[in-house]
Amino acid sequence: MRLNVEQLGVVAAEVNKFDTDLNLSNEQRQILQDFLRQALEQIEEYKAQNLQSSESDLLGMAAKAQCVVHRRMRHFLNDEQNRRWDAKWATSETFLRLTFKRLTLRTKSKKLAS
Repeated sequence: MRLNVEQLGVVAAEVNKFDTDLNLSNEQRQILQDFLRQALEQIEEYKAQNLQSSESDLLGMAAKAQCVVHRRMRHFLNDEQNRRWDAKWATSETFLRLTFKRLTLRTKSKKLAS
């Protein structure tokens, strides 16, 4: 499922935050962006196929997707970047859950306004 412009902007902003902390190479930036985009696409696809899913179900799926991104990205970072990646990941609000919640609430409020 394709992401909309707003979702792609959120992914880009998150990549920029991690880039600032980790000093990513261009290749690492692209890999992280791809991983985050894929995770959000999976969540959007799940939402589309499971219209009756609760917010709790969707947030659980987002948490699992986030763990996959974290694990996959570790293979592309050097030792120092991995230490900072783990620290940043542990202390920040979880990206996918926060993004999902923000985008879902916005979608629901737009539907209610229609």
